[in-house]
Amino acid sequence: MAIFQNSMVTELEAQVKQLIAERDDLQDKLGKMQYENQRLNERIAVYAKNLEEHEKRLAAINIHNARDAGRKPVTTPEDVTAIIELRGQGDGITKIFKAFNGQFSKSTIYRIIKKSASQN
Repeated sequence: MAIFQNSMVTELEAQVKQLIAERDDLQDKLGKMQYENQRLNERIAVYAKNLEEHEKRLAAINIHNARDAGRKPVTTPEDVTAIIELRGQGDGITKIFKAFNGQFSKSTIYRIIKKSASQN
């Protein structure tokens, strides 16, 4: 019986050592993964910062026209504001058209109103 108990103890001790070794291995793997995760998060932060800078540059490029090429706007910001205010007061397109002495086409007035409605 004592031999049986000794062999059981020896077997259990071997299993405990194996489990401890597996635990240590898993802890090492976890440490490596946490380190890799930290590195990846740092890289993501750098990419996010670069993306933000690129988006700002792209927005500046899209707004700015270095050669001042293309069609010039027909309306000024003041005209647009006046058209929107007149429409807000309930004036029709023809009345607004006449208020500006036909300076803008009715389609231009429609476009301005539609654009202002979509922005609000």
